[in-house]
Amino acid sequence: MRRITAGLSAAAFATLLGSGTALAADADAFAERLKEAMASQGAQMSYDEAVSENDTVIIRGVTLGQGPNSVDFGQVNFENVVGEPTTGYEVARVGFEDVSGIDKAEGDRDVSYDVSGMSIENLLVAGTEPSDSQPALLQGTPFFFERGTIEEIKLSEEGKDTFTLTNLVANSTIGDDDSFDSRLSVGNFQLVLPENTEEDGVNFAREIGYDTLTGSMNADAAWTPQQGKVSLSPVTFNIQNVGTLQTDLAIDGYTPQVIQSLQQITDEMRKNPEGQQNSGMAFMGILAQLSVANISVEFQDDSLTKRVIDYYAEQTSQTPEAIIDLATQTVEANLGQIGDEAFRNQVVGAVRNFLETPESIRVATEPSQPIPFMQIFGAAMGAPQTIPNVLQLTVESDGGAPASTAPAPGTDASGTAGSGSTESGSGGANSAQ
Repeated sequence: MRRITAGLSAAAFATLLGSGTALAADADAFAERLKEAMASQGAQMSYDEAVSENDTVIIRGVTLGQGPNSVDFGQVNFENVVGEPTTGYEVARVGFEDVSGIDKAEGDRDVSYDVSGMSIENLLVAGTEPSDSQPALLQGTPFFFERGTIEEIKLSEEGKDTFTLTNLVANSTIGDDDSFDSRLSVGNFQLVLPENTEEDGVNFAREIGYDTLTGSMNADAAWTPQQGKVSLSPVTFNIQNVGTLQTDLAIDGYTPQVIQSLQQITDEMRKNPEGQQNSGMAFMGILAQLSVANISVEFQDDSLTKRVIDYYAEQTSQTPEAIIDLATQTVEANLGQIGDEAFRNQVVGAVRNFLETPESIRVATEPSQPIPFMQIFGAAMGAPQTIPNVLQLTVESDGGAPASTAPAPGTDASGTAGSGSTESGSGGANSAQ
């Protein structure tokens, strides 16, 4: 596995960044290139001054954003900087000061934030004229870093903590074949739900017993430019006493050429906001090159389902069994409109099974061959009732084998495919802590 780090051979870096890498970077040139790269990603950066101390570039008065919600980062130290604006820069480590400030939230509320323990290791900043050997990833973004950490993010209102996140870590590598792998993890987060709010969702959560939500998150991503396969698999949210939500997604056709096309469209939209129609057609052309390899969403229950059922049973003076009957009847009536009896039976059976014994429920499209986006788009526009068959959707709960979306040989349209039992494909999701 090739790693874009300070430990890479001198010859490899000479190829990557050019002969200028042997010299310490000019502080002003580096700061301006960093500012340009941030602007290309829609982020405005300003600073007071940039100075060099040996091979460290110190940028003072760094601010991101504009207006009242801009963030003042103060002094940022870029250690062991080598390179030049055209070929790009390598930075061994970026050190930040702790950051504090106040943002204006909805309802003109003041939200205080504190961010501590930030650092970035082995940062690569693409140049304005990169060499052909530059990693393909940098065709889509001017930045790559091997490791980024934030020890704590804290939000508060009126002196009370409302949200805390700790131990955020992002690790990434670029392989010898230009493949990209990344993992993002959040050790712990805690959200305190506000009282006396007009938000229905928050009030409902408090009524079923959730004053505070505590959990963790992990996300894995990968990209192989030669095949154009990009995946987010798995992305896992675990919330104590709620459940674990895991998603998997894989798309084919996301090649460096597609990335370049997206960049061109984005630049044109920024320069010519009036030309939205032409940009929309261009986006459709890009979609025509993409295919869905697989998508799945799974929820593993940790008391949420029973809380919801019991709540509605109490509110309507009915039994939990009556609420389950009503829910499955509603699902059955809605799915009856698509005219696919086998799929309707599969979903209704899975939903009832999950509500009666809430363990896990999973919705997935895992076709034998990737499905072109335009085929899905055409079905959605022209014949939405065919979407389950086009996507080859399956729905399963509590480890039961899913029914087929098409009749099995020798059965009518309402027949179900084999019985048996399979695991529900959690993919190693963390259980509630």
